[in-house]
Amino acid sequence: MIKNLLTFCLWVGFVACSLQAQELTIDVPDDMVLVKGGNAQIGNDQGFDNEKPAFEQYISPFLLDKTCVKVREFRLFVQIIGYKTDAEREGYSFLYDENAQEWVKKAGCNWQFPNGPDQPKAQDDDFVVHVSWEDAKAYANFIKKRLPTEFEWEFAASQAQSLGLALMDGSLWQWCENWYENYAGDRYYKKNIQEYKVMRGGFFMDSPALAFRPSLRSSGRTFQTFFHTGFRCARSVKF
Repeated sequence: MIKNLLTFCLWVGFVACSLQAQELTIDVPDDMVLVKGGNAQIGNDQGFDNEKPAFEQYISPFLLDKTCVKVREFRLFVQIIGYKTDAEREGYSFLYDENAQEWVKKAGCNWQFPNGPDQPKAQDDDFVVHVSWEDAKAYANFIKKRLPTEFEWEFAASQAQSLGLALMDGSLWQWCENWYENYAGDRYYKKNIQEYKVMRGGFFMDSPALAFRPSLRSSGRTFQTFFHTGFRCARSVKF
């Protein structure tokens, strides 16, 4: 019994040392953080229907941008490849009308003019918005990264403060890699969910009663753009 216990302890120690050694070989860019893998609780039984039921999910280690993509970064991408966003092609995007308390379509609204062409242009250090999932995906592919999965996003958000991650507190909805899918038994959405990509993060203007929590979920079609939606990038870790 004692021999088996000793063997087990030595094995645990070996695994821990191996993981530490692996971490030392990971090249973490200055603008990213390493999110160590582990078991995470996904969802919230006290949240909205689309956050239920809570379940456990293992998350592999990955790298995540410290903050969302900024206008100057997105502009450089646009200039290099001559990219045109969905909002620019369509000629409009969506703004929130605080007086009417509803989303409205505004012509000429895009990542360069977040409040419309009659308002000031976006500044370099602003976080880019009015970008669709397709736009975010194109940017991520160009810089050899990817969008985070929604489970990665939730896992990172639950430890955002200790990791030094910004804008994971309900400041901005952010596109995630995967298609929106119901959790078991969820009937929150009555629409064809196969057409929608996941958004995570939340936004304070959505509802005065909407308190941020990492499990908040939303979704949008791949081509849709909004004033409150941006993105950050991730990268898989290979040992």
